[in-house]
Amino acid sequence: MFNDLYGFIRDICTGKYRASWFAVSVVAVGLVYILSPIDVIPDAIPVVGVIDDAFVLKFVYDAIKDELNKWKAS
Repeated sequence: MFNDLYGFIRDICTGKYRASWFAVSVVAVGLVYILSPIDVIPDAIPVVGVIDDAFVLKFVYDAIKDELNKWKAS
């Protein structure tokens, strides 16, 4: 999952793949949330702090699954 998302983002940023605006938006919002220090559950809390980030990552992956399959096929 991580390798797919990383490769997908890399190919979008380098221009090798042109994704839908929806997929780009979902990935961008997900990255902003994950990288932001402001979370629903603060990251400073050991183990529990990354649970909300994991849920966001899973949501992003599920939301763009069709676009990821198109990217893999190209």
